Amino acid sequence: MMNRLPLSYLLLIFCSGGIVLSLEVLASRIMSPYFGVSLYIWAGILSITLIGLSLGYYYGGILARHKNTESVIFYFLLFPAITPIAIFFSRFTYPDFFHYLASIDLVVGSFIGCIVLLGVPLVLLSSMNPLLIALDQSQDKGDSGAGKVFGISTIGSVVGVIGTAFILIPNIPNSKGILVLAMLMGLLAMLTTLVSPPVEKRYKYAVIIASLVGISLCTGGLLFQKNNQQGTDWHVVEEFPSFFNTIKVVDYGIGNGFKQRVYMQEAIPQSVIDVDTGESLLGVNYTLLNSAITVHSKAESALVLGVAGGLVPTMLKERGFQVDAVDVNRKSFLVAEKYFNFNPQGINIYIRDARTFADNCTRSYDIIFVDLYHSIAPPDYLMTREFFHSLSQCLNPDGVLAMNTVQSTRDSRPLKLLQSTLLSVFADLVMLRNKPDPKIFEVNMILLASFKKLPDNFTVESVGVPVKMKSIFQKMVSSISRINKKDVINIKPVTDDMNRILSVYREYMMEVRREIVLKTHKSLLLN
Repeated sequence: MMNRLPLSYLLLIFCSGGIVLSLEVLASRIMSPYFGVSLYIWAGILSITLIGLSLGYYYGGILARHKNTESVIFYFLLFPAITPIAIFFSRFTYPDFFHYLASIDLVVGSFIGCIVLLGVPLVLLSSMNPLLIALDQSQDKGDSGAGKVFGISTIGSVVGVIGTAFILIPNIPNSKGILVLAMLMGLLAMLTTLVSPPVEKRYKYAVIIASLVGISLCTGGLLFQKNNQQGTDWHVVEEFPSFFNTIKVVDYGIGNGFKQRVYMQEAIPQSVIDVDTGESLLGVNYTLLNSAITVHSKAESALVLGVAGGLVPTMLKERGFQVDAVDVNRKSFLVAEKYFNFNPQGINIYIRDARTFADNCTRSYDIIFVDLYHSIAPPDYLMTREFFHSLSQCLNPDGVLAMNTVQSTRDSRPLKLLQSTLLSVFADLVMLRNKPDPKIFEVNMILLASFKKLPDNFTVESVGVPVKMKSIFQKMVSSISRINKKDVINIKPVTDDMNRILSVYREYMMEVRREIVLKTHKSLLLN
């Protein structure tokens, strides 16, 4: 064994700890288009991570006890060298395999997906810790150097998380980021082998060859991965990695000649326009806008929470409104301006979380538009009584809150919960939706909330609605109903302390996610 561990070994264990946590963070982003963003995804990632670490520590301990010094050094250097090979094969296996798993069962599939993505790298890299401890004979008693090794590895994990979150994810597609990490691990293993204390040549050559194979595979994977994928009737124009999921701009060719341009996150369309005219092709945009203006015809100022392609702020500005637009993702405004004809001139832009903005609102508005989504549904902390109370403080006394929500047609619990929460803050609530259709299991609904009673039997004007969108618009405003407090009297509002959104929405979100995976081309799920 060694009297003192080489600095290169300590650096390698530092970097391996960083890459372990980096892989964990990336795994959550890679898996979300297939299995959604929810607690069961993180439950799978954390469970598999801990199991992988446990197996690695145990296996590394066995090797450390039964091998001589040369063999222990060999395994310590070999494991990070072959990790890139394992990552390469998992990277080019998961798009098809995850698609298959998601079509069967999201919960079970997410756990199996974690094993495919993380299992082998976690076991290999965590095995290095007990191997390095076995090599350290500078400690005659106490922990035999275990504290030092695990301390350095853990600090590396902290650096890895920060680097992945603030450097890798916002700038590199996740499917490429995992290959970059693999190449870095292979390169470090090779360099450490070259500068390490003398070991048997056959061991050194084996590690270097394994490192070169892994680096070559991952480099080839990066070079041959297409940035702008295309299918028979679609084409990815550009992809924007960001802190808040990957944004894709996708053009679709339609049979009658015109094109649709889609602002897409996790395979979910957030904005759709006609490429030739720039008009929105989402009926919900017109319903959201016109319904609020119909019930508050004197409105002059508006706050828009959730920008995506910038279509609602643009239409409001064209109608003479003073508009403030809020989105947590800076790149949303960039994409909207570059590809969706969004002109920020005359619009006050705030790059903030909607909750933070509402809690610190400095002015009041005639209408507040809430169109907030993270994956399939709004984040749970943006559906509580406290959040809506903060928004109510941003409304003028005659103001209206207009909320776009997608709800299940088969399970009324999520909608009832949202209605109860809104009525715990506002005096009146009106809902607009398509007439129920048993063949459709989800539908957009518009909720209008106010401190005062909204008009009875109002008709939503079709001002500004393109001819080709009028039939869709008319369907969306065909059913208008008032929701009374007695309708939700037995349903407790959602609060920050008792937030039941995720548990109530769980089945619906899983059903929607499965439908999305089955209907979406595999390349569009790759982020």
